Amino acid sequence: MAKNLFFVSDLHMGGDGRLQNCDYTTEFVGFLKELAGEGADTELLIVGDTFGLWETTLMQGVEKLDHIIGAHRVIFDQLKLTGARIKVTMMVGNHDYDLACDPAFADKLSAYNIQLDTSLNLIRTFGDKKIW
Repeated sequence: MAKNLFFVSDLHMGGDGRLQNCDYTTEFVGFLKELAGEGADTELLIVGDTFGLWETTLMQGVEKLDHIIGAHRVIFDQLKLTGARIKVTMMVGNHDYDLACDPAFADKLSAYNIQLDTSLNLIRTFGDKKIW
């Protein structure tokens, strides 16, 4: 397991029309570039709702991801470079649940050095109660 863990969530890339806009591209790409210099004992965990697959209604299946990648090419190009230097793991959120339903999504993401792990989940505890 990596010694240095970084967590990112709720990027919500994708969606129809104006939802496809991404106002954090410059900052996120800069963050990814910094992580690439951290070394092999570093892992980036993208912990859900990376995509707005629910909000992308004009196409179906893996075509949704192709559309999102095309609209956010700068981010995905940097993810590929960063993922060549550190481990990048993606978890599934409710807005991108489709990722867990079709192995073709994992294949597409692996081309960008992103490991999709549909078995991972986070559990928070509050006292003696688990909150998912």
